[in-house]
Amino acid sequence: MTPAGIQTRLTELLGIRYPILLGGMAWIGSAELAAAVTGAGGLGVLGSSTMSPDELSAAVDRIREITDGPFGANISLVVEGGEQLAGVAAQKKVPVVVVSGGRPDRLTGRLKDAGIKVFHTTSTARMAEKAAAAGVDAVIAEASEAAGHIGRDEIPLSALLPLVRDAVDVPVVAAGGIVCGRGMAAALALGADGVQIGTLFAVAKESPAHKKYKELVLAAGERDPVVYARLEHPGRGLRTKAVDHLIELDCSGASPEEIDRARGLGRARKALLEGNEAEGIFPAGLGAARIRESKPVAEIVRFVVEGYLGVIKGLPHG
Repeated sequence: MTPAGIQTRLTELLGIRYPILLGGMAWIGSAELAAAVTGAGGLGVLGSSTMSPDELSAAVDRIREITDGPFGANISLVVEGGEQLAGVAAQKKVPVVVVSGGRPDRLTGRLKDAGIKVFHTTSTARMAEKAAAAGVDAVIAEASEAAGHIGRDEIPLSALLPLVRDAVDVPVVAAGGIVCGRGMAAALALGADGVQIGTLFAVAKESPAHKKYKELVLAAGERDPVVYARLEHPGRGLRTKAVDHLIELDCSGASPEEIDRARGLGRARKALLEGNEAEGIFPAGLGAARIRESKPVAEIVRFVVEGYLGVIKGLPHG
């Protein structure tokens, strides 16, 4: 049986059944994975920050072949080519664009003029205020528990969410370590209007991630997703040779230039698409230790929603 819908400001804004967003994951945020999340009642988001303009255009066409529901595309302003991707999103009338990095006002007006809803990812309440002032439709409060690039402030979700909720009036999406209904219930109790989920969907049956990546995530312990490159664009991933080396550089006081060279280019791609343990960086959030099975997206969404409904039903009432 399909669980009942969950009504929040986010579901009203997007016209979706459940307040669940797919994290716009680089390299593996495919049209098929995004369409599956949309089809299950959430909002699928293309991991377009590592796509070329032509690849994004093709991905948008592909997702529209699969579903007529809403979807989004992720654009990172710290990756070269963000302006060009924004142009494609505007031309193709992508319903939602999730912007990360950079100034919130850089793309917001241009995208909203094209009729696009704009979400901005932030790791601090101060940046959330700037995003709201720039006119975004929602902010994504991404905490230190998240996979991949995280903010230098390393604020946990339990502290970040109330700060962001108090700072802005627009809908707030919680991101970082959420892998079940309990996590979603906690996020909404702390002021969120919805949640963004990455790692749990990264190991879904529809995910194009390499088999080795999925195996390592499913076997991860609670201490395995660690923070690396703290001094220069910190990130969170599973412990590998590449990550251990970056941690050693952090501890030795290496320069940002040394850390950047050690991080190299395409290490996440080597992990996510090639399963290369020797050279790859395997992004994973702190919730990875609770993921033990690869399931179809529809089952994942149902698992999270049913868990959420069970939690709120079981809460004591005064």
